[in-house]
Amino acid sequence: MATIADNWDSFVSEWCLDVPPASGQDYAVRALTALERHLPEYLARTLGSGAKGIGVMFWPLQIGTTLADTEDLAGFAPVVARARRRERSALSELSFAAKLTRAGLRPWLEAEVGGKKLDIGVDTDGGAVYMEVVAPDRSDMDKDAHDRV
Repeated sequence: MATIADNWDSFVSEWCLDVPPASGQDYAVRALTALERHLPEYLARTLGSGAKGIGVMFWPLQIGTTLADTEDLAGFAPVVARARRRERSALSELSFAAKLTRAGLRPWLEAEVGGKKLDIGVDTDGGAVYMEVVAPDRSDMDKDAHDRV
């Protein structure tokens, strides 16, 4: 996937079934390159599933963009390590940090406060603000429905 920039037409044809991502080539290349660099197992699962289409590529593009937008933040490595272990909360934390970054802030992850680690910290004009991100568990019924789809 790292060669998507060189093989854009093939990527769109084979993996997106001739429907290019609306966000464009530069966005997709950046996202999938970051995904391959930080969560290659996720990309491998997606590509190995045999499913294709722009809908299948939506989540890899989303997660890849989140990784690209947060990879330079302090505390990124331990959160990605948790994401590799499939801790859902790790991706939620990265997603929220990416949104803060896109808003022009410079958050940090794994913020230490009073001997405890909180998910995110960010400096504001009034001082540091610390946040915990919650990724609620899905019900068994929701998980079953997702698996059937």
